[in-house]
Amino acid sequence: MQVAVSNNPFMGRDAESLDAQMHAFAGSGNSLVDYLFYFFFPPPRDCLDGGAEAYQMGRKSHADEQTAPSPDLGIPLYCRYSPTLSDFYSNQVSAGAVYRPTDNAGRVDGMFRPFYLAPMEEVESGGLTFYVFEAQGQIPLDQETINYFNLPDDLQGAKADFFWAVGAPTPFPFFRDPQRKNVPIIQVAYAGVNLGPNQRSEFMKLLHRVHSAPIVIQPATPDVVYVPAS
Repeated sequence: MQVAVSNNPFMGRDAESLDAQMHAFAGSGNSLVDYLFYFFFPPPRDCLDGGAEAYQMGRKSHADEQTAPSPDLGIPLYCRYSPTLSDFYSNQVSAGAVYRPTDNAGRVDGMFRPFYLAPMEEVESGGLTFYVFEAQGQIPLDQETINYFNLPDDLQGAKADFFWAVGAPTPFPFFRDPQRKNVPIIQVAYAGVNLGPNQRSEFMKLLHRVHSAPIVIQPATPDVVYVPAS
């Protein structure tokens, strides 16, 4: 489980538009799966560094040949994940990274696994309003994956389940309120795996332990803090 605090990127929106955004296709840049990839379960850092280097070499090759890079140019990189629990969940989100050209610099996309995105759920807890999103992995764990990440053998056939909840003191600050300035946005991410249907009940138990809002943090990207699940 990870808990992060950020400024409010949802100002001027509403629950319906947030729901539509999170259910966009993976790779759109703003979907639930993209958020999991960029902020909470990214590929290993050395993989990203190696991909950036390969991308620059590809651009240089086009420059040497005096040809313009194709707008569809992408440098795929299958990452080598370490046999740790955090890398296991990162691997279940994406097999690696793809570097693509933009007007100013390269953009990083994931090699996303297939997911079923459950309907959004609104949860009231401890004076906070949370919007909860779930991405259910669709690829069962095989024995090779279990052996590599040192997982229990009885998890063969299980699927990873990911949750992201975004919350704030009630009411959720979609609109600017002069009486409630700098309302902190709380982001809670969770991943689990078992042979059951999903990890919803376990995640909800943990979510209800979040009772008050920390002090707002100004950077646009979340400041991630790891919190034990037990």
